[in-house]
Amino acid sequence: MPSFPVLEALARRYHASKQGRTGTGVRDFLVDYPDLLKLAGCTDGDSRVQAEKELNAASGLPGSKLVLERHPRDPSIIWQVRLLADGGESWLFEVLGQPTPTALRAQWAAFFHHAAKDVSDLPALWQERWDRWCTRLASAAHQGQSIAPFAFNNQDTAAELLMILKGVLNWQTPTLVRVASCTLCGDSKQLERMAPRLGQALDQITGGQCSSLADMGLMETPRSVLLHGPLQIHTTAGVVDLGPLKEASRISAADIENAITLATSATRCLSVENETTFHGLARLQSGVLLIHTSYPGSGVLRLYERLPAELEFWHFGDTDPAGFDILRDLRTRIARPIQPLHMNFREDEDSPCLTSQEIRLLERLLVSPQLADVRKSLTALRSSGRKGRFEQESLGHPTANWPFFECANEPQT
Repeated sequence: MPSFPVLEALARRYHASKQGRTGTGVRDFLVDYPDLLKLAGCTDGDSRVQAEKELNAASGLPGSKLVLERHPRDPSIIWQVRLLADGGESWLFEVLGQPTPTALRAQWAAFFHHAAKDVSDLPALWQERWDRWCTRLASAAHQGQSIAPFAFNNQDTAAELLMILKGVLNWQTPTLVRVASCTLCGDSKQLERMAPRLGQALDQITGGQCSSLADMGLMETPRSVLLHGPLQIHTTAGVVDLGPLKEASRISAADIENAITLATSATRCLSVENETTFHGLARLQSGVLLIHTSYPGSGVLRLYERLPAELEFWHFGDTDPAGFDILRDLRTRIARPIQPLHMNFREDEDSPCLTSQEIRLLERLLVSPQLADVRKSLTALRSSGRKGRFEQESLGHPTANWPFFECANEPQT
């Protein structure tokens, strides 16, 4: 069978039309030729010439239902492409070796009707609701309406989604989502990847009572913050004092949220982008409250909100575009003045060149009001075209005499 990429574009346009979705159209299906070329990605040069050859060949096939409408004053110019209503759909998709939209609707309707009857492995609580849900989807498929969370053009994962959805509805005990995912999918991350579609299905089945995996007892790994230094967490059960600890501690976001108060003897709070550098600084036992973060999560944000306002806040990050963007993000999302620590551009002619994506990010950072004080370093980075010695580790291993705050950034314009 000949290959017609431009016909595939016509088929996609037909699929997306009301006529293609519902099968209710009685008129010929018309597409402007320039629009079809654009959809097929054949607007210039050889690709356009080839597309026209393919259309001419398709319109000349025995029994063709394709008509090329030409400009009335110049027959060499194709004006519109017409797919005849009488047999056009069957002809087009037969040429492409694809099922027709009418056949797809029938296949989906049959799929959902079969699923509606298959309730033996569901708890009694959900059997009637499952039947109603699948029956509604079968009707929607037959009429060409939305079958979300399924998609007409993707039948390959439909059976898997139903199987996993049944597993979720059968789940009995609160469990971390990745543990449940291993059991149900054989992949610890598959449930998270499918979470939006599963949530949509749960919402439809339960009438809005459950709309997420968490509502079914499948919980994400608790949010936490890695920190070190003199912090006392006052709770209803007593005081947790992190100050005497030599190594860093991971505290859950829930414990931060539920604390009565947070207190510290530190005068400075330093967020550190790289975890290895964070642990190196923690071993200095400097008395500085250290927080490990790149782009801050909910736990880090809540910690900042609850720390005493009189603290000095600093951030030590890499000096590539992403590192400066993290500083911008922290300043945007945390209502505290945050000073940059050792975030000056460090020249290195052998360093990697900036990628086009990094250059685009850098252009945005250069005009960001949140980064006015480091604009000199941003300008030097952009002018160099290279990342320089951007990693925090390039400053050397921190020791007791390592320049911690003594060489902090000078004001820059």
